[in-house]
Amino acid sequence: MAIVVTNEGASTLIQWALQLATPTTPIVHLLGSPHALAHDDTQGTLAAAELVVSGYSPLPLSDPALNWTLAVYPDGYQATYTALNWQFFAACTVYGYWLSSGDLRWSLWGETLAEPVVIPGGGGPWTLIPYFYLASQPFTQGECG
Repeated sequence: MAIVVTNEGASTLIQWALQLATPTTPIVHLLGSPHALAHDDTQGTLAAAELVVSGYSPLPLSDPALNWTLAVYPDGYQATYTALNWQFFAACTVYGYWLSSGDLRWSLWGETLAEPVVIPGGGGPWTLIPYFYLASQPFTQGECG
């Protein structure tokens, strides 16, 4: 599936980029129930679908400058974070993930997995490699505003 930037995430990311707000360390959360991410999702709607299982806790994207890599493509860039690992101690299903601001006020972006990941009884490990792709495309929708 595709990355979805929430409306509140777009606002937050723009404020961070323009230095109108102080950035916080994003936190990665896992979805534990079916939820198709949408632009109008909020931290509250996503938190209601968060995974609840022994061994799970959200993980911060620590040392962002050291852990993101950029790959150049003809029409943009792909940013990839180092692997995030969880060890679950019971059966669960992961349906996707989202990133929140470090203060847990805002959802930023997320992704619904194409196929849910089923962790069998007794638990087991799961790894996520967060990424996003920024493409440059001509604007065809007319003027903004």
